[in-house]
Parts: sequence; C-alpha cells; structure tokens
Amino acid sequence: MSGIESLPTGIVDGTSVPATAKVPANFRVTAGGMPVGVVGDVITFTGVPTVSGTWASGSLRVSINGLPVINQSSTGVTVLAVGSPGGPPRLQIPSTRVQAQ
Repeated sequence: MSGIESLPTGIVDGTSVPATAKVPANFRVTAGGMPVGVVGDVITFTGVPTVSGTWASGSLRVSINGLPVINQSSTGVTVLAVGSPGGPPRLQIPSTRVQAQ
C-alpha cells in the first residue's frame, strides 16, 4: 500500500523540480479538498527544463471512473522545453490519508 496523489506540489520531475499545477481528469473523488490524481491528469512545471508531464501507469487495484489512481509506484513521462522527453515524474509527497495498491 502506498499514498496517493492529491496535490500537484507532491509531484517532482526527473531533476526534483516540484510540479506547480495539474489539469485533473477526475473531479468526482477528492482527498483533502483536491481531486485525487489519475492516469489522465496533465502535470505542469515552471522549472527549467521540464514543461509538462503525463502518467503512463497507475495503481493496479484502484481506479476512478475507469482510470488508475496515481500512487508512489506510478510511472510517467515528462516533456522538456525543447520538446524531447525528460525524466519520469515521481510522487514524492503522497497524501497520507488515503492508501492504494
């Protein structure tokens, strides 16, 4: 079991720059007043060189509206300002109130 993502600032890119916002794909389930992260979310960063990121895989057992929930074992990809792929995003600070496998 690991914590889930509900705050974009808990996500970091490959160089440990925290995310500043996300465009959520889930508006129905919240934790701490924020939408729980799912695979369809788009993450934005203001740090150089990463611009945005998406999740490729999420929780194996928990989903919201058919989309896997983002937990600490989730994987994804970021896009650099030059358009090439960057390092994977990571959930560094999960919500401690909700756990998912």
